[in-house]
Amino acid sequence: MIFFCLTFLFKKLKKAYFLVLLLSFTNLLYAQENKRVSLGINAGINHSIILGRLNQDVANFGLTTFDKIGFNLGILADIKLKKRFYINPRDEVHFNNSSFQFSNSFSIYEQKIRPISLEFKSYFTFLRSTAPTSSYFFLGPNYRVTINKNISPSTSPVISDLTLDLGFGLKNKLDHFTISPEIRYSFGFKNISIHPSMDYIRLHSIHLVFNLSE
Repeated sequence: MIFFCLTFLFKKLKKAYFLVLLLSFTNLLYAQENKRVSLGINAGINHSIILGRLNQDVANFGLTTFDKIGFNLGILADIKLKKRFYINPRDEVHFNNSSFQFSNSFSIYEQKIRPISLEFKSYFTFLRSTAPTSSYFFLGPNYRVTINKNISPSTSPVISDLTLDLGFGLKNKLDHFTISPEIRYSFGFKNISIHPSMDYIRLHSIHLVFNLSE
């Protein structure tokens, strides 16, 4: 019941997400003029967590998931609204290394899950203190788009979805730049497989990311 409520909520949020992006862009322009924004880059590794179920038509098949390590690169902005409250728009490219397979004694079907994807995030970040070194917590929507457009049994279909990201990190402000390692988790709610034998495939992921900003 909780899952269906969250799915319904995210369908509504998907329409509003582009408004969030527009507001973030507007805030970015305003903050640049008022010296309240810093730009940066990030890089990290990700581990996919595939959740899936076959339908009853292929009950004699076995489902196997392959959750492996990938990596991601991106750009970011820290927009200061209050002393300890920031908005963080981020654009990242993700190289994922995961797939699922179902098979029986006669046949095998395998599908890669988003080998390459673009992710557009808008995070709300809360600092614990204003000290040069401070822990922080963040959460926000993440709109994911698969890049590869070749739909075949060995590649993922072109399906976009909206996830909820949350995590925590440690902001370290040095003399000339700020480095912030963080851990985040992405909850995927949409079925990203179009195969008729699958009830659903949902992609969650956990990330270790290092942010470098002004």
